[in-house]
This record gives sequence, structure tokens and C-alpha cells, in this order.
Amino acid sequence: MAPRTTESRSKVRDASLDNAKAILIVLVVLGHAIEDVPKDDAAEWLYRVIYLFHMPAFALITGYLSRRFQASVGSYLKLFGALLVPYLVFQAAHALIEAPLEGEPFALDVFDPKWTLWYLLAVAIWRALTPLLRAIRYAVPVSILAALGFGLIPNLPDTLSLDRAITLLPFFVIGLTVTPENLDLVRRLGPLALSAIFLPVAVAVTWWSLDRLGGDDFWFSRSFLQLGDDWLATGLLLRLCSYGLGLLGTAWVLAVAPKRNLPITYIGVQSLYVYLLHSVALTAFRDNGVIEGLDEPWLILASVGFAIALSAVLAAKPVTMITMPFVQPPFGKIGKRETSGKRTPVRQRVPDRDSVPAWDSVPVRDSVPVWDSVPVWDSGQSWQPAPVPAREGRPVNSRTRPAPAVQHSPARRALVEDQPRGGWVIQDDTPRPRRAAAPVST
Repeated sequence: MAPRTTESRSKVRDASLDNAKAILIVLVVLGHAIEDVPKDDAAEWLYRVIYLFHMPAFALITGYLSRRFQASVGSYLKLFGALLVPYLVFQAAHALIEAPLEGEPFALDVFDPKWTLWYLLAVAIWRALTPLLRAIRYAVPVSILAALGFGLIPNLPDTLSLDRAITLLPFFVIGLTVTPENLDLVRRLGPLALSAIFLPVAVAVTWWSLDRLGGDDFWFSRSFLQLGDDWLATGLLLRLCSYGLGLLGTAWVLAVAPKRNLPITYIGVQSLYVYLLHSVALTAFRDNGVIEGLDEPWLILASVGFAIALSAVLAAKPVTMITMPFVQPPFGKIGKRETSGKRTPVRQRVPDRDSVPAWDSVPVRDSVPVWDSVPVWDSGQSWQPAPVPAREGRPVNSRTRPAPAVQHSPARRALVEDQPRGGWVIQDDTPRPRRAAAPVST
């Protein structure tokens, strides 16, 4: 659920991406609603399948939407306001709710994110590193090697959610390299083809992990050393399989998501609100054990409907308007250029007097003075500029100001021809300095 930022220019939203985020955020709510169920029921299967791909898909979409992040003071200020300020607000909210439920005094630890808030810190780390990641030539393989090497650490540091931020980094980097053409190619594969590939593989991997590994080894926050004797080979295999399944699941979501606006599209648009608010709503039920023991099939179906309904309510306009100061505080608008959707008129620089040719200068064509008009004596009354037909091969320049009419002595005038108007045409034979021809560039 990439936090929304306002671009300097308006653009049309991608309905397919919004629908994909709507599907993913509903899966997030559903996964958190059934998180504490026993491991021997059908809800555990659903839970494991969801966690194979939904956060990798969010990380990849976040990277795709972060491609234009620039290394500037304004960008980092907006990053702080859009992610870290809401993190502090909801970290305090979780602490306030949990303190009376657990019978402990209020304590705020900003380095240990509560429940779902780890993703805000992960996105903040990823976006802060975006300029550096774009500068690396082979960023995708480098990020995969870094994530695999991070799994060799005995106890992965969970401070500021560094464990999941680093292990999920390859998906974000892949999102940075994805183009709209790549997304169109995935969508052209079709939902049926990708469903036929992904769903059987996801079910098979889930069964294998539950039956052979206990189901906890596909998490992106586990060290390879926790896998037993053959930890190195098993860890590398599981982590690479996790990346492959994450990419396959992301492609499946992008293919399934419709390309047009639907009644659920607004849920994807406001996915950040759903992500932050649903954890607060579920915290009380989670700590009281209300949602534990969900083992009936009809209750699982009811939980799916509950997740959709809760997501729809939290993304509704009244809720977003009330909670906007907490989810998208005004601090996040620092560094944003205000735009009204209209083009700002460009201020033209007025040239000074010395930067334009004088009005009495002679227009030059091939270094020979050319006149668009000559003074005409009209019935002995006044001087009038009479237009001369355009010469062949030379267009008439309507903006060229004609030479001013100047009275000369009779000795400098010669009658050349009679005009249709009946006036006298006076040809000025006064010699004038000629301009040097402009050099011809070769």
C-alpha cells in the first residue's frame, strides 16, 4: 500500500493497480483477522497461502510507484511526513490501546514497531535508498545477494524492522525496474493462465511447508541458522522459492485485477487508511482472544466477508476525512508544489532597448537592402507607404515594420512609374551603408 504522494502534474490513475491494491489490502485484513487461529484448521491453509505473496506484491507495487523519487530536501521531507509521522502517531495509538488490555503502564518504543507498522518503516528505508538503488547497474541481483547474505546472520535484527526490510528489498528493486509495458505484458497473459499456474503451486508449497517444515520457514524474517542441520542449502532453497512464489503471486494479482473502475476501486486508492486503521480496530479483539479458535468452515467464509466489509468502511470518504490528520498529516505536504490543474503562464522577459534592432535599421537579404514599401506621394497631400508585391521566392513578412516615410529634396527624387492609385512613386537613391553578410555555417 504505497503511500500516495501528489505529483507536480496531474495524471490519470491506473485503475488496474488500484484494483490490485484493493485485492491485496483485503487479503491483509483477512490474514490479520485469522492470524491467531490454531494450526490444524482450514484457516491455517488460507493464512499460509495469503502470506506467500501479498506483502511481496505490495513491495513490488510500492517500488513501481516510487520510480520518480528524487534525492532532494523536499522529497525527504515529504517522505518523513508521509511515513514516519503516521508511524509515530499509530505507534502511540497501539501503545495506548495495549496498555490497559495487558495491564501494563504506557510505554512508547519507537524502535520496535507494533504489529503491522513495520511496513511503514520498510517503505521509508526503501524510498530513502531509491536514488542509490537506481544508480546500481545490476540492482536486482545485488539486492537478492544482499537478502540471501542477510539470512546468514544468526539473529536477524528486528530493530526498525530491518529484517523484513532487507529480505523484501528485491521485490521493491524489481518494482523500480518494471515499466508500464512490462505490466501490460503480464496482464495479457490472462487471469486464467496465471491462475492455473499459481494456485496449484501455492497449494502444493503450503502443504509441503506445513507437513515437512512446520510452516514457519517461509517467513521473510527468519535466519537460515534456524532451519536445522542442513541449514545453508535449505535456507537458500526456501528463500529463492519464496522470491519465485512472490513474483508469481504478484503477476497473478495484476492479471486478475480488472482494468476499469469498479465499486471496490476506492479501497485500493485509500489502501494506506485501511492498513493503518484496521490494525487498531483488530487490536482489542486480538489481545482478548476473541478471534482465536476459528475452525469452522462457515466462520472462515464469514471472516472473508468481514475483511471486505471492514476494508470498505475504513476506506469510505467519511472515515478518511476524519482520520486524515493522523494518516496523512499536513507535514507530508512540505515541499509539494501547489498546482490547480491549469498551466502556469510563463513570464516573458521584456527585451531591453539594446537587445532589439532599431526601427530605422534596414532589413537585409543577401547583404542587399530590401524594402517592403517605398514612400508614395499621394495626390500631393501626404506620404503613404505603398506595398510592393512580394518578390518570387521571398514570403511577405507582415510583422516587418516598413521604413518610415522621409521627405527628401527634389534633387534626390526620381519619378519611376505611375501607380494605379494615381500617385507618384519616389525612389530614394540616397546611398546607405550595407550590412555584412551573415556567415554561412557549414
